[in-house]
Amino acid sequence: MQKIALWGVIPAFALIVLIYTSIKNGSMEGQVSGFASGIATDFISRRPLGFTVFTQTIIGFVYGIFKSNVFIDFIIAPFLMAFIATILKALLTVILSIFFPGSSVKAYSFFTAELWIESLYNAVL
Repeated sequence: MQKIALWGVIPAFALIVLIYTSIKNGSMEGQVSGFASGIATDFISRRPLGFTVFTQTIIGFVYGIFKSNVFIDFIIAPFLMAFIATILKALLTVILSIFFPGSSVKAYSFFTAELWIESLYNAVL
């Protein structure tokens, strides 16, 4: 993934696939997909087990609620969905980092370019 990094920021492919799966199949499939992708990510990262599981499961549930309520066009809706999901992931990460002080969890800062680059990167992909 480092070969496609922009300014040290890599895209969250699991998040993009999770959004698609949740919108297409509903909240239960979104939760299951979020749990599976979160546990896989937690096993290969240095985050506490369950950290990414929580954020991905919440995002899968939230996006799954909109299964039949969202008209998905070709460009604008997927762009906005990925952008908003990245911001939601950052917000959940900041909230969860309060409960894991001193761990290897890197909380996002809303005042640095890293979050906004990742949001745009995910939205474009």
